[in-house]
Amino acid sequence: MLNAPHIAQDNGNVPTVIGEIMTSAVECVHADAPLNAAAARMKERGIRHLVVVDSFRKPVGVFSERDMLGHIARTLSRGYNVPSRTPIGELMTAPPKVITLTTSIAETAALMAEHKFGCLPVVNRERELVGIVTVGDLLNVLAGKKQAKSSARPQAVSVADANLTED
Repeated sequence: MLNAPHIAQDNGNVPTVIGEIMTSAVECVHADAPLNAAAARMKERGIRHLVVVDSFRKPVGVFSERDMLGHIARTLSRGYNVPSRTPIGELMTAPPKVITLTTSIAETAALMAEHKFGCLPVVNRERELVGIVTVGDLLNVLAGKKQAKSSARPQAVSVADANLTED
């Protein structure tokens, strides 16, 4: 039998809602971003998900490693080469399930487990992207490695770099 560490001991600063643990620096792209540029950004940044947004910063999909690998496997199994310029809008999971700043961590974990999501975009009342939460964030909370932020107020999400082009 494994000795499990004490999980999320109550130290008075245990997070309960997503706004307390989410990452507000979200990597975003537009649906017309080519597969090769999206893959390069994911590798460069060491991430597994890109939130696909429209011009109003509203999530329209999530592009994940799973989406990419599924596309590659389907294409190769049919005997074709993988076109590197395929727009990720054709490959992303859409429409995205989203959560809000006040969604509970327990509800988020249940949603992610039920749908086998690796992340969920976090939106405000106007459905604009304000953050992202990943399975890793939830595991860090469970392990007691992530404490509530002093403020649940997110930073603005920058989509200035959302336009990917091939180099």
